[in-house]
Amino acid sequence: MEASGSFGSLFTDEFSVGDMVYWTCWDVEEQQFGMQVGFLLRTRQVLKGGRSVLYSDVVPVKNPNDPIEVLTFSLRLVSSVEPAK
Repeated sequence: MEASGSFGSLFTDEFSVGDMVYWTCWDVEEQQFGMQVGFLLRTRQVLKGGRSVLYSDVVPVKNPNDPIEVLTFSLRLVSSVEPAK
């Protein structure tokens, strides 16, 4: 099997800094999965378990003073800062 780059690298072309994105995560208070919305700050590679994995730093709409780290693979585009091609 050939190395295919970073885990999540297929999704990097879909996003630009400033894009509005969403992802799902476990809500401890509600005891269920919930949708989170935020704005993409940057995407970076992190070495995890000997493999390069792409993470994105996102500013959540609910708590804009606390940027969080999300697997780029988990993000979905809501609205792009780039005009549609």
